[in-house]
Order: sequence, then C-alpha cells, then structure tokens
Amino acid sequence: MKTKCRNKEGKFLTVSILAVLLLCTGCGKDTDDAPAPTSKKQTMGIVVMNNASLRVDPYLYSSRLLLLNKGDIVKIKDQSKVRQWIGKKHDYWYNIEMKNGISGWMFGSTLDIVDSSNSDAVKSYLDQFWMEQSDSIRKEIAGKWWSLNNQGDFTNHGIELTTDGKYVSYRRGGKNIEGTYSLNFHENEIIFLDGTSFGKNLYFIRRGQSYVLADDRENASLRFKKISEFDTNNSQEDEKADGE
Repeated sequence: MKTKCRNKEGKFLTVSILAVLLLCTGCGKDTDDAPAPTSKKQTMGIVVMNNASLRVDPYLYSSRLLLLNKGDIVKIKDQSKVRQWIGKKHDYWYNIEMKNGISGWMFGSTLDIVDSSNSDAVKSYLDQFWMEQSDSIRKEIAGKWWSLNNQGDFTNHGIELTTDGKYVSYRRGGKNIEGTYSLNFHENEIIFLDGTSFGKNLYFIRRGQSYVLADDRENASLRFKKISEFDTNNSQEDEKADGE
C-alpha cells in the first residue's frame, strides 16, 4: 500500500506505509508504556480421596511412588496433552510437586484444581472443603485412644474423643481432664481447648484405611492408637492397656 506526501518544494513523494510501520515497530520497546509480560497462572491441587496414587509417568500402570490422602495440598506443574479413561473417569493427568519436593503424576479425578494466585480464595476453598469433610473425620477419630512408645507398647496416656467435639484426657492413675476440641483442617490438627494430661495438641494422620494420632507428622515422640469404639465392647487391646 502506498500514499503520497508533499516535500519542501511542493512535490509529491511516494512513501511506502508498510516500510514506515516496520521502522516504527521497535519504537518504545524500552519505555514504561511497553506491556508487562503476562505471568503464568499458578494453580494448586487439593487431593479429594484417600490413598490417591502418585505415579512416575502419566498412565495407570506406571510405577507408584506413594499414596496421598484427602486434603493434601500439591502444586500443579503441568498437564497431559490428552485425557485418558480410567474406569468410568475421563480426565487429564497432572504433574504435581509435594511440599517435600517429590514430584510425579496424578489422575485428575483424584484432585480439585484451584487458582492459587488469590490466597483468600484458596483459604475460602479449603475452609469449605473441610467443612464438608468435618462430620466424616469426627466419626473416624471418635473413640478411645491409648499412647504408644516407639516399640509399639502401650504407655500411660489415654484420650477419648466424641463426634460432638468433646474429649476426656487422663494419665494412668491420674485425674481426668475434660474439655472440647476443634479441628484445624489446614494442618490436620486436633486442638484441645482445655488442656490434656500430655500437654500437647495432636495431628490426625491417615495410615492406610485408618488414622493415627501423633504430636508430629514426621518424627513423633508421642503417638496414639485407637483401641475401641464407643459403641462396641472393649477389645483385648483395651484390656491389655488398662491392665498394665
């Protein structure tokens, strides 16, 4: 495309508009008006089922690295190009990274994907997620628990948890401490609002199909094992613990 412009002598000159545009393309690149680069959307995943597999590669029969539990939070790094069928589920695979740096692939039906660029939105999502899980968690941890040493032998502390948020804590031969507890779902922590015989809060940690209670996720110095439900007779383990 061409146009004409007049020079100082009044003569018309033919100018290529395309050439002018090409010359101006680089203008202003280093100015404040240049658009800022678009940042890549940050996403995170919330594991929505227990014993969810983390695999080496994005297919069902790939080697399994480990199992994740409901409520675990992971960073989404990548997504498979196509969806796959696993049973009746049709979804993508996601390459994820855990807090401890371990990476692998998880099938999409085991995750809820959340935009993590808005921390308030993430917190709100997690609050709602755990609110929906609250009743089932309380039912699973309700019962009578007894402390263990590193060899798996029963020691001196007992605690009883109910589904309505109450507890009784005691040391063998000591005085009962009664109170109420709350659940910090962000940390998987039981918070004892009126103190305990052992002086600590506890984490509820999924192990296979059941929970253990411990004062630390990795290097616990105090652990508890459930020895009975409140709607059943005391087990042999319960009698063993009480008789020691």
